[in-house]
Amino acid sequence: MGLERASHFTDETFCGFPLVGKNKRITEDGYNWQYKVDGWWIYTNMNNARKMRCLKGVAKMLHIPIVIKSEESET
Repeated sequence: MGLERASHFTDETFCGFPLVGKNKRITEDGYNWQYKVDGWWIYTNMNNARKMRCLKGVAKMLHIPIVIKSEESET
């Protein structure tokens, strides 16, 4: 998908931060919410249901057909 293209996904935010962005979320307790990849901060600290929702949203935005298979569901 490409991180720059994925950074345009704004349907889901995390305390005001996008799924993929250039800014790191800094908390008082120092908890790591994101990982840095190629200069982009990617939000990774979320449950699987939200991860699937984000993946589906990015794929829809980019007009990429996607099927996510899991043990919990077949969506």
